[in-house]
Amino acid sequence: MEYSDILNADLVKRICFVEFKDKVIPYTKCRDILGSNIRKPYNLLTRKPEEIAIEEVQNFTIFGDDDHVEQSNKIINKMKYVNERCKELQLSDSEITKINNNLYKETNGFQELKYFDILDKFNFTFEIKDLLNDKIKNKDQVIRGYKNLISKNIKKNTDELNELKKECEDVDDIEDIDNIIEMFTETINEIDEELEDITKFSDLVEIYPPLLRPCKEMDDIDSFLKQNISTENAIKDFISTFDDKEVIKEFIDDINNIEGDITPEIKIGLQILEYRLKELSNET
Repeated sequence: MEYSDILNADLVKRICFVEFKDKVIPYTKCRDILGSNIRKPYNLLTRKPEEIAIEEVQNFTIFGDDDHVEQSNKIINKMKYVNERCKELQLSDSEITKINNNLYKETNGFQELKYFDILDKFNFTFEIKDLLNDKIKNKDQVIRGYKNLISKNIKKNTDELNELKKECEDVDDIEDIDNIIEMFTETINEIDEELEDITKFSDLVEIYPPLLRPCKEMDDIDSFLKQNISTENAIKDFISTFDDKEVIKEFIDDINNIEGDITPEIKIGLQILEYRLKELSNET
C-alpha cells in the first residue's frame, strides 16, 4: 500500500496532523467533521481544500477513534490562537510557521502545555530548548517580551490602586496611593541597567521587581530551571562513574544515531557524556 493511500485512508476517517520540513498542518476529509464529502484534503487552519505534496511529507499524526476529534480540535484551536497572536505581533509568515512548528514538536503536538503560557507572555520570542539550556539567544526580543510582562503586571496593580483611590475622600490617603502607583510605574525603568548584562533566563528571575511579586510566569521559569538542574545533577552523578572511553563513545554514537527529535534529558546526557570523554582523555 502506497504511503499516500495510507494517509488518504486516515484523512477520510480522522484529522491528521501532517508534518513537513518547516511546518505542521491539520488536514481532514472526514464527512462527520466537514458535513460533506470532498475530494481534496481540507486544511483546517486556512479552511480551504488543497492538494498535499506527498513527496514533502515527513510524517503524520492521528489520535484514537474515540477522542480524536475532541483532542484534534483542541490542538487546532491552539494553533489558530498562536497564528492570531503572531499576527498581532506583526510577525512574518515564515516566523509564524517556525513558531508553530517548534511549539508542535516541543509540546508533543500541543498536548504538553505546561510552559505554553510562559512562551505566550514572552510573545514566543524563545523556544523551550532555550529555557532548558538557561541561555537567552534573541536578547532584544526576549527583553521586549519581559518588559511587556512587567508592564501588564504594573497595569494590573495600578488599576486596582486607582479603583481604591476613587473610594478615598482623605487627601493624605489619595497622596499615599499616588506615591505607591508611582513606585509601581518606576519598577520597569529601575531594571534597565541590569537588563544590559543578562545572558540567562535565571537572570530574569533574579532581577524581576520584588514589588511585582508573586509573578506566576517567573515562578514557573524558576521551577523549570530548578527541576532541570536537579535532572542534570542526577545524570552527571551517574555518568561520572563511567571510566571506559570506548563504552562512552558507543553511548555517544547511539544517541547521535537516534532518528527524529530526542528528549531534553537525552540532550543533557549527551553533553555530559562528551564532557566525561574529554575529561578521561585529558587524564591519559
